Amino acid sequence: MTDPRACVVGSGPGGLAVAADLAGHYAVTISDLPAFMGQLDVVREAGGVTVSSSWHGESLVPMAVAELAGSVAAAELVVVAVPAPHHRTLADAVVPVLAPGATLIFVGDGGGGLVAHSVLAHAEREDVLAAETNCLPHISRSLGPGRIAADRKTGGVLIAALPADRTEDLCRRLAPVWPQLQPAVSAWDTLLLNYDAIDTAPTALLNAAAIERRPGGFLLWGEGASTAVVRVIVAVDAELLAVRRAIGGGGPGFHEMFVAQGLAPPAETFAESLSRSKVLASVRPAGSPEALERLTASSLAWTLAVGAALGRSAGVPTPTLDALVALGSVMLGRDLGGEAGTLSALEVEGADVPALVRVGRGADAARV
Repeated sequence: MTDPRACVVGSGPGGLAVAADLAGHYAVTISDLPAFMGQLDVVREAGGVTVSSSWHGESLVPMAVAELAGSVAAAELVVVAVPAPHHRTLADAVVPVLAPGATLIFVGDGGGGLVAHSVLAHAEREDVLAAETNCLPHISRSLGPGRIAADRKTGGVLIAALPADRTEDLCRRLAPVWPQLQPAVSAWDTLLLNYDAIDTAPTALLNAAAIERRPGGFLLWGEGASTAVVRVIVAVDAELLAVRRAIGGGGPGFHEMFVAQGLAPPAETFAESLSRSKVLASVRPAGSPEALERLTASSLAWTLAVGAALGRSAGVPTPTLDALVALGSVMLGRDLGGEAGTLSALEVEGADVPALVRVGRGADAARV
């Protein structure tokens, strides 16, 4: 019997790890936009990705490399693993060539499923299921071209299908690959429960001097997550959770999901869990303004600014989100609130709560 075919779009460590996960269950082809295909040359020459992990040591995971359109057209499952600023570009590229009845999932930064659902609606492709997760299903990093280290998360990975009534079935379909998936109430949950936006961006922004000036690396949470910074993280999560609940979402907050990923033991407070977490040893690149921008800009523009805008539409105060977006805009010299990640990109700025509930559950498509 022939294995079902899957296409993974994304040549970064996240995309390589997703492709390696799927390769045990699908005939996998990995691809990317033409500008990034060169990053897959080593994978093509080796015949696969070399993965180092705690569950099977180091091995070469076989997969094919091919151009985007043909790879997508041949697949019943297409998984896109690219940062949020590229979601619209990828949706526009893959939707016209998707096979009938295909499933299109954006993993990593949330919001891609919302964008894809809208593009599919405009293309009158009701046969295709769009979905998204709030994070990658693993922790991965590059060990060099075509080589990654990856460890699966034990939980903490939400998935939302659009329409929402297909989420449970999608979880069951993907359980052999990713048993840690949990069904989200709404795609607003997968968009706003973005771990980098909640813990990484605020911590980095509030440690800007060390990140810009210290050569080499910085213990982002080991050094940077002081008592005051942790209070900011907790406030960010509380505001995003209040927004999620106001527009039809819900479910767990950041602390519960932080523990569910296997990153820390349970504790009464996030501060206590963090103090015993394995992330304290995580070193992030430092020594330049560009290092700070990489750790903050996308999360501020594509999650926190979106959360603040949704809060305004729903009448939920978001003073911490507003402050971080304003401070980040000044520090980075960019209008983060006005970049493409805000609700204006989905043309639902100012929509009322019932309309936002319908968009988050896929009953209506946002206009992009």
